[in-house]
Amino acid sequence: GYNLTEALQLMAEDDHRRIKKIAPVLLSRLESGLLLADSLKMSFRNLRPEWLAVLRIGEETARLDETCGLLFHRRVEQTRQRRRLFSTIAYPLIVIFATIIVAWILFDSILPELADTLQDTAEMPKVSQYVLSMSGQFGMFLERGVWGLVLVLIPLVLARRIPLIRPVIDRGLATLPGLRHLIRAKTRWQYFESLSLGLSGGLPLQSCLELAMAGIDNIYLRDTCDTAHRRIFEGEPISKAINLTGLIRPREFLQLNAAENTGQLEPVIANICADMKERQQMTNTALAQLAGPVFILLVGGLIFLVAMAIVTPMMAMQAQLGAIIQ
Repeated sequence: GYNLTEALQLMAEDDHRRIKKIAPVLLSRLESGLLLADSLKMSFRNLRPEWLAVLRIGEETARLDETCGLLFHRRVEQTRQRRRLFSTIAYPLIVIFATIIVAWILFDSILPELADTLQDTAEMPKVSQYVLSMSGQFGMFLERGVWGLVLVLIPLVLARRIPLIRPVIDRGLATLPGLRHLIRAKTRWQYFESLSLGLSGGLPLQSCLELAMAGIDNIYLRDTCDTAHRRIFEGEPISKAINLTGLIRPREFLQLNAAENTGQLEPVIANICADMKERQQMTNTALAQLAGPVFILLVGGLIFLVAMAIVTPMMAMQAQLGAIIQ
């Protein structure tokens, strides 16, 4: 029941040190004529664009309390999703870490000692010679791999912060074979999640479309959606316009087309979001369940390879030595 000014005044008396510090600043900015979204953007650097768009739309439509409630519930749901994802991938991450440690010990601690005991390796099988040549070098290969990944990702992240270069990079990511499917799947989820958020809050369709576009990270796909939205504003059916973006599948196109004909756009888009969420959870669970056994088999394969490459020639040497003694 409090208005925005009263709410900020109460926040200024909160025990949380950061909230107590920021609330008076926001209040002074609002009193000077700034919108809440603009004030928050000046105070917090990492606010998601769709959140700011929701707040801006809420202020423009005088429904700020409802939009803040929507953002709160969406934030709670996102926190639950992250916790479920972390609980799903925790075991595979532990297995991967253990696999790296075992391989490191195997190649950099055990193999060098075995290699020192074998003076002449020229007559050994090729596999044995190759495995022995890798002794003591796993740590170096691991370090090079980490630095190579860092040297690729850091320039890419920094380049995406440059306004003139980011559109080129985003276009490349959205059209690169293999990666394009992941980028479009993520964008599809962002688009329909934001669209569902606006419709569930009773916002006008134009505001919902603007909100959906603001939630897209990829500039190339965001511009594609902007072109589709202009078609919608000119009178083209929503399903047909969005289908031109390449973000929806045939099933979703039919669902949107039926929703427009029956006037049930909000529940249909909510169902599409729920279906995407369920598919995403099933995919994450399946990958997590496969990752553990795969890396366990990988460790077993490494141990078996080293054992066969080293033990086999040692047994042959022992047999030759026994024949000489006899």
